[in-house]
Amino acid sequence: MSLPAGVWRSANAGLAQQARPLLLAAGATLDKASLLQALAEALQFPDYFGHNWDAAWDCLTALDWPPGDAIALLLPLEPGQAVDDDDLALFIDLLAEAAEHWQPQRRQLALLLLTERHDLPCLAGVPELNGPS
Repeated sequence: MSLPAGVWRSANAGLAQQARPLLLAAGATLDKASLLQALAEALQFPDYFGHNWDAAWDCLTALDWPPGDAIALLLPLEPGQAVDDDDLALFIDLLAEAAEHWQPQRRQLALLLLTERHDLPCLAGVPELNGPS
């Protein structure tokens, strides 16, 4: 099973396992530095990656994978985990725009935020994705 393109959230760990996504291991605190580092590691960005939002966009839009294939990313958000809401909002927007960028080329990019949290304002507009448990 692959995730639909775009950014989604779900509390369903079974859904995440079935999608077999790349784990974004961002650590105890989610902020710009940890999110960009996790993204760079998961997608094997080149050494010259500048660790800023523009550089992340450049690397995301220069990825190369076969048409019809999918890249699924998983970002767990644990209860009580320290999160910079503004940085996570920018990260969500970045991935949503990158997913949109790849769709006309028949390449599917998806981010699944695995969480039961409802305390983060940046998650309010992220659609819920449900599936088999």
